[in-house]
Amino acid sequence: SESDLRTGSIPVLGTSIFLNFFKRAPGLGRSFAYNTFLLKRGIVMTNGFAGLKVCARTVELLKKAEITKPMPVQEQVIPAIFAGKDVIARAQTGTGKTLAFLVPLMEKINPEKKYVQALIIAPTRELAMQISLEAKKLVGETGIKILAVCGGRDLEQQKHKMQNVT
Repeated sequence: SESDLRTGSIPVLGTSIFLNFFKRAPGLGRSFAYNTFLLKRGIVMTNGFAGLKVCARTVELLKKAEITKPMPVQEQVIPAIFAGKDVIARAQTGTGKTLAFLVPLMEKINPEKKYVQALIIAPTRELAMQISLEAKKLVGETGIKILAVCGGRDLEQQKHKMQNVT
C-alpha cells in the first residue's frame, strides 16, 4: 500500500505531527483500504489542493512549483491537520509527506508576528535541508522566514542567522 494514516486528538498537546520517512508501510484497515481502492481506480477524492481547503495563495505557489494535484498521503493528512488532529502518517519515499505537513503548517504562520512560530525536527541533516528547501518554495512573497539549523555546523554563524531571521 502507498500510505498509512492514523489520526487522533490529544488536546493537552495541541496539534502535533509525526511523519515517518520509511520506504514500506502496511495498510491500517477498512478506511485506509477503501481510500487506497478509490485512488487506485483513479477516482478523485478532492478537487485539487483547493478542495482540501488550502488557501488560494498557497495553491498558486504550489502551481508555480508545478504541483497541482495532491498525492494520496496529502489528501489524507492535510484535512486532518486543518481539523486540529494529531497525525501519524507513513508512506514510501517520494509520495509527498513533506508537503503533507508543510502546507497546513505554512497556513497557520502569521508573517506579521516576528518570532518563531514553528519548529520542525528532522533526524538527519539531509532531511532537514530537504524540508527547508520545500518550505522556501511555499512561502513565496509572504514574508515568512525559513532557517535550517543543523548539528555539525558553526554554532555562532547559525545563531547570527537565526537572530536575523526572527
